[in-house]
Amino acid sequence: MVEIVVSVAAKVSEYLVDPAVRQLGYLFNYRANIEHLSLQVEKLRDARARLQHSVDEAIGNGHIIKDDVCKWMKRADEFIQNACKFLEDEKEARKSCFNGLCPNLKSRYQLSREARKKAGVAVQILGDRQFEKVSYRAPLQEIRSAPSEALQSRMLTLNEVMEALRDADINRIGVVMVPVFQTPDFKGIQQQIADKLGMKFEEVSEQGRADRLHQRIKQENTILIILDDLWAELELEKVGIPSPDDHKGCKLVLTSRNKQVLSNEMSTQKDFRVQHLQEDETWILFKNTAGDSIKNPELQPIAVDVAKECAGLPIAIVTVATALKNKSLSIWKDALQQLKRPTSTNIRGMEAKLYPY
Repeated sequence: MVEIVVSVAAKVSEYLVDPAVRQLGYLFNYRANIEHLSLQVEKLRDARARLQHSVDEAIGNGHIIKDDVCKWMKRADEFIQNACKFLEDEKEARKSCFNGLCPNLKSRYQLSREARKKAGVAVQILGDRQFEKVSYRAPLQEIRSAPSEALQSRMLTLNEVMEALRDADINRIGVVMVPVFQTPDFKGIQQQIADKLGMKFEEVSEQGRADRLHQRIKQENTILIILDDLWAELELEKVGIPSPDDHKGCKLVLTSRNKQVLSNEMSTQKDFRVQHLQEDETWILFKNTAGDSIKNPELQPIAVDVAKECAGLPIAIVTVATALKNKSLSIWKDALQQLKRPTSTNIRGMEAKLYPY
């Protein structure tokens, strides 16, 4: 009989007393539940930010983000937004009753209960953030299409080039300039483009790197690649640059001193000839390259004459000024005499850069 009474009492407690205590707990633990939710939201926000760093790095390396990672991030974003609005509403409700001096018990009960429920959801979302990897490398696809020094031209030509770039029907633009490189280094070109895109190659072979770069470039909606100093046709597919048909958002600016290389071998759709620099422009570029050494009153007149002998050719100006930078007055005078000769090839660095043929 005693056992029956105890059993009945336990059931009564289970169905009547425990729920009542739990409901009262929402009132007594109101502040604690709100603060616990705020803490969990902060933890979730930090975890979301750390994952974003990994995602950004993966995208930079040409990886594809896994679906479950994207779904988790979206779920976390939606929860954080919802929870923050809840916490803001709770703060406003608290202000309306003089910071709790005249609390609305019904409102406190509902807010406390909801805060505890949301904190549980936050803990669950945090627990679901278990990813071995956030991304994967997509299978390479065979492709059927390098940056270099910055394009140095005057504003008129630059504006014309920019106007051509805005034309959706033009994908390759030629600019006639003096070349620097004769034999293309495909791996070097690939690496320079990859560095700009923030990606790393895991492939060793030239073709594997080309396939990976091709895939990465196609992930950019629009991209401009400048290939400078072309001596002959450059096989773009060996570099990994998509063709216009394969990626309409990829535009190329090609420079060469040989117009035939651009229009015939590289099939440019519009070409621009960069004229020689004016005398004042020549001097500005020359003195900026040569540095403070030409401020010497004895040396400056010689430097002005040396700059004039460069005939307004940007590559000649940069090469000569670099070669003579911080050199003695006698070397400057000797260089001027050499430049006045019909063929000037004795200044170190001049022959390879200015007389390559």
